[in-house]
Amino acid sequence: MHDLRFTARAADPFALAASLAREGILADALGSYSTSSSGDRLDITYTGPLLSDDLVEAVRRGIARGEGVQASSVTVAPRSTSGEGVDLAREPAPAPVIVVALALWARTHPHRVGRQAQGAG
Repeated sequence: MHDLRFTARAADPFALAASLAREGILADALGSYSTSSSGDRLDITYTGPLLSDDLVEAVRRGIARGEGVQASSVTVAPRSTSGEGVDLAREPAPAPVIVVALALWARTHPHRVGRQAQGAG
């Protein structure tokens, strides 16, 4: 789970937020997010499934493009520095996707499973 804050300096944070909403990169990349501003700063907060490094960088580039600055000027940090976070070692293991998908396929296509089994011998 990610709980991130993207921060950009902007001459007009409201205009930048509107531009980003119109472009749609944040909605496409993040799904749900929120914005807030203070002075010349726009904060974009995201809480949701883990994002790849490439996707985080794409979001930074999109925010920077909206303000006409370099992506390196858009900072990314945890939204909150307090709390215990997530210890993945304590999380349950995910269900084996391949086995579940194969079992579902076999239930819905029994004639194919039978043919493959007959030809295998």
